Amino acid sequence: DTLITVPNDRLLEVAPHDLPLEMAFKLADDVLRQGVSGISELLTETGLINVDFAHVRHVMGLGGGALMSVGTGEGENKAMKALQSALHHPLLEEISLNDAAGIIANFSGGDDLTFSEVTETLSYLHQEAGIRTEIIPGVISDVNLDGRAQVILIVTDTEPPASTLKVAGEADTVKSGINSWIPGSGGA
Repeated sequence: DTLITVPNDRLLEVAPHDLPLEMAFKLADDVLRQGVSGISELLTETGLINVDFAHVRHVMGLGGGALMSVGTGEGENKAMKALQSALHHPLLEEISLNDAAGIIANFSGGDDLTFSEVTETLSYLHQEAGIRTEIIPGVISDVNLDGRAQVILIVTDTEPPASTLKVAGEADTVKSGINSWIPGSGGA
């Protein structure tokens, strides 16, 4: 019940013009992998603050279009840098959080990811989103991310069509029409 497409025009904007066809298809495949991986991480990784299937389903049920983006940050203020990376991804259209009905912001980081760093980043997200936006935070400890932070964002009601999910990872974007949300479908 889910259709995922990779818009070639967005890939062409960032890919070199001399990129071989096979590599372009691999890039498109990686887009899909990152989208599925991001949702599956939300649902399967045990966190300090857990985001589960009920949270994802609730936020998706708030209506409108949806967007998923993954961002990373390093060094001082890494959580905020990860959020900015996710919000201003080069393959995504500009994200207006003012129109969002719901946001899941799941942060991952090593032992050096601090409570104040995540709290400040969530406060910024609340300021940008406005009072009517429901924000569900999550935090996962990942020793492999020492010195770095990652945020997975799911933002809903970003645009009028109820059947669009845009997904972006480190260097990609995916569009997905969602007719229904089915457990075990990989999330998107």
